[in-house]
Amino acid sequence: MKSIPSAIRATIIKASICIGLIAAFGIIWGIASGDRILLLLSAGMLAFGALKIVPMILTAKSGRYEILECSVLEDRRQTLLNRHQVTVTCDGQDKKTISLNGRMTLKPGRVYRLFLAGAGEEQTLASVPEYLRPPRTLLGFETIE
Repeated sequence: MKSIPSAIRATIIKASICIGLIAAFGIIWGIASGDRILLLLSAGMLAFGALKIVPMILTAKSGRYEILECSVLEDRRQTLLNRHQVTVTCDGQDKKTISLNGRMTLKPGRVYRLFLAGAGEEQTLASVPEYLRPPRTLLGFETIE
């Protein structure tokens, strides 16, 4: 776990704590009230939470992520698709648009170090419409001052 960058480690720990607390509350409440359905749903929630966290850990340990130090110019939310279109500039180069999973917003004007998982082949996906392109996963981020 020490080989994982601190920003990714913080994301994994927060997700583990949230999933663990919700599942523990459901399991305790299910046992106390004798509700088998709540007990099964809580156990299922714990299993699906593990299915979310384990790939994040494996991706981080194997180093299959990209580190991008950039300044955020714009962050547009696409509510129906549960993703963001983030426009960034890296090292004074031209603008780049990245599609990210989730609801985490990045503030325009700040400089971030982003840890991104997923395919980053903009050239091969150029002919595909923007809403059909697979989004990348934001494993974690740090603010650079």
